[in-house]
Amino acid sequence: MTKDKGQMLIASITFAIIYGIMALQKAFKTPYVVQDDARQHVFWMQRFIDPELFPDDFITDYFQSVAPGGIKPSIKLWQLSVWNLCCSINYCHCCWG
Repeated sequence: MTKDKGQMLIASITFAIIYGIMALQKAFKTPYVVQDDARQHVFWMQRFIDPELFPDDFITDYFQSVAPGGIKPSIKLWQLSVWNLCCSINYCHCCWG
């Protein structure tokens, strides 16, 4: 690699790092940052815990139907395990608090 190419590589990497940090600082400046896909694809997953949630809601039904097959079982397992953990912590707190 020639000296000019090496300098250009360092300048390019420095530029990417500086502007990447600036973009991340701007993105996470507010406390409630949610990636756009999450607003569309995560809200319906509360149905795993409460199946009666969002009854007859076409938008919720649509986003639930287009979720990839591997996501549903893994999220359901994660939610149920976290839910059970929270319930057991609350149970322990109530009984031995």
